[in-house]
Amino acid sequence: MDKLEQLQVEIAKLQAEADAINEYRGSLTPAQHEAEKLHEVACHSNHDDRCGWFYEKWDGLGWTRQGYLKRVQEIQSMALTVDSALKVWKAVEGRS
Repeated sequence: MDKLEQLQVEIAKLQAEADAINEYRGSLTPAQHEAEKLHEVACHSNHDDRCGWFYEKWDGLGWTRQGYLKRVQEIQSMALTVDSALKVWKAVEGRS
C-alpha cells in the first residue's frame, strides 16, 4: 500500500469516528450536552477510581452524571450559560 492509500484509509477511519461522535452528540438532550461540556472542563478526578462519568450512561444515570445535570440547572438558574460559566472557571484556574 502506498502512502496515498494509507492516508485515504486513515481519512476514512477518522471520518467514521467523527460520524459516530456526531451521532452520539445528536442523541443528547440540550442539558446532557451542557453537562458533557461542563464535565470535560471541570472534572479533575482520576477517571480510573474517583469519577464515575465513563462508567455511567445517560440511560442509566448514576450520581456523577446526575450531579453534572444539577450543576447545569444551577448555572442556568443564575441566568448564565454553561459556556460563560466555563469561561469564568477557566479564568479562576488561570487557563483562560
